[in-house]
Amino acid sequence: MFDKIKFYKHYDMQKQLTLTILTPYLAPDRPLLKDIFPFEHNGRNWHVASNPHSIIMIAQYAENRLPPPDHAFPNLLAIIPAFNCQLQIRIEDLNETYFSIPLVNQEVTYECETCNGDGTFTHDGFDYDCKTCNETGKIKTGRLEKAKDPAKDILINGIPIDSKHVYMMLNVIKQAGVSSVTLRHSSENKPLLFELDDTIMILIAQKHYNDENPRKETVAVKIHGIN
Repeated sequence: MFDKIKFYKHYDMQKQLTLTILTPYLAPDRPLLKDIFPFEHNGRNWHVASNPHSIIMIAQYAENRLPPPDHAFPNLLAIIPAFNCQLQIRIEDLNETYFSIPLVNQEVTYECETCNGDGTFTHDGFDYDCKTCNETGKIKTGRLEKAKDPAKDILINGIPIDSKHVYMMLNVIKQAGVSSVTLRHSSENKPLLFELDDTIMILIAQKHYNDENPRKETVAVKIHGIN
């Protein structure tokens, strides 16, 4: 006999898992990026969550299908790069590299509401430096917390990325029970694209160093199965 309760419970669990994985990647303060939205890529339908520095895509199935937002959402066709490599990354190596970065005391800050974190703002058509945050985009609280050393970045296939993105990806791996991670795009001027078990894609912006953001010490992740 068909068990309706068990059937719908399965659907609810799949939808909840999808929401749990995607929600940390949303940008609530950005109107176009505050909700999960649909996207078609490589002949498949995906659920997407995005912020200015990373994008996550989960394959859409009947069991995890979510309603689209009631507002406009981004078109990612020009953002998602084509596959250009197939480099295997062991989950244990990714985990070991992240946890090799030491914890340091770091001041707790929050985004400046006057300039929305930009350090500058526009008023009556003119641009002004934000004095509320001294043009940093951040408000200091004076409180300290333990955090990964911001002076160290993680290097993947020669490309530096912020360690917090690796932490977020490790959470996805744990929540979704991922068994394999493959680097599918790596180039100098585009984000890194990771494929997790053929059902999740994660795009991570690389770090660009300059006078205002000087080069940092990096810790490299081991790469296997280079093709």
